[in-house]
Amino acid sequence: MNIQLREDTIECLNRYNIPVDAFHYEKALAGLDAAVDMNERILYIAPANCDVTPRNTAKPETYIGAIAFTDKSIYVYQKGFGLLEGLQKFDVRDLERVGYHDINFELTLRDATIAFFTKVGQRKDLNDMLNWLIGQHSQQPDSVPSKKIGNVTEQMRDLKSMLDEGLITQEDFNAKKKQLLGL
Repeated sequence: MNIQLREDTIECLNRYNIPVDAFHYEKALAGLDAAVDMNERILYIAPANCDVTPRNTAKPETYIGAIAFTDKSIYVYQKGFGLLEGLQKFDVRDLERVGYHDINFELTLRDATIAFFTKVGQRKDLNDMLNWLIGQHSQQPDSVPSKKIGNVTEQMRDLKSMLDEGLITQEDFNAKKKQLLGL
């Protein structure tokens, strides 16, 4: 494939060991890469078959293409030979719960559910990153009393692990650390 990609897209592909040719439709990767707002940092991008089900219906819309998570949004994109183009964008502040079983991931948002498959080796990292996003965008006020000390210690270890793996920046780590410590 001969396409120009954002630097953070290339970093994610390398971090998660996803070859560019894993995207069955070159246009899906290029389209999703271009659709992400330049003010957002891509944390994960991968080929995916996604079912997006609005909460008020049981009928999912299927997107065969790609999925991306940024520090602010979740993008589900479809574009390819013989397929209609489609883009769904969700605010990560609406992300309520993350769950996975085997290679199936399910994201519960305020107004929809997104189900998709991922590589087995990516499950824990992706789960940790998505739960970190939920914590970062929690709509609880800062004045809420701290959680138990053991829980803070565990969260700090998880944050450090995510920093070491390159899933979050030093700036993100420092901000969350201050929040957890009540500084």
